[in-house]
Amino acid sequence: KVSRGRITLVSDGRPFLTLANLDTTLAFAPDGRENTAGGRSSAGYHVVGSARTTLSGATALPAPLTVSIERFEVVPGSLSVKNARARLQDLDASISGSFQGHLTGSPRSDLQARGTIGPDALAWIQSLAGLPEGVNLRAPLTVSAARLRSTGTGSASSRTLTVNAKTESGTAISLALRHKPGSFSIDSLHVKDSDSDGEVKISKGPGGIEC
Repeated sequence: KVSRGRITLVSDGRPFLTLANLDTTLAFAPDGRENTAGGRSSAGYHVVGSARTTLSGATALPAPLTVSIERFEVVPGSLSVKNARARLQDLDASISGSFQGHLTGSPRSDLQARGTIGPDALAWIQSLAGLPEGVNLRAPLTVSAARLRSTGTGSASSRTLTVNAKTESGTAISLALRHKPGSFSIDSLHVKDSDSDGEVKISKGPGGIEC
């Protein structure tokens, strides 16, 4: 058990990520024990536990990120998270998912989430997703289902995001986008309310933007 712990990661003499107020419980399970994905863990180690902490200092984050994890599981090359809660600015989300291959150079991740997003967090997410100029979503949003998947590195990297959400006024939004180095596409942006029902598809690549 760790209570009120603190971990600072340093690169080239400079801190780049801090985990503060860390409370966690770890258990080292025997090798061969069945993991939450239904398979067997690889030889080496098998760690399960729960945790709560605040992440800060990461340049990719616009503000400190508070995370509480009901259960996590670590085996060589894989980290899985179940029933985590994340709070960042005016974002409040429940998250489950897995990260694989990040230590081997072939990262893959699959995250599923639901929750609420305010205007500050939505502006950051839209910028991070690389949405073309003029494509904006209005906050606050209630997200009933979202899934973010990524794979590969460099020119072979790929990220896909699907979202089902509703605005405060009841407008339903369904979004599916794909991002690769040098190209971005909104496979579908479907918006429906009491007065309208429309779908937009946008592809942005070396040749420009197609709608």
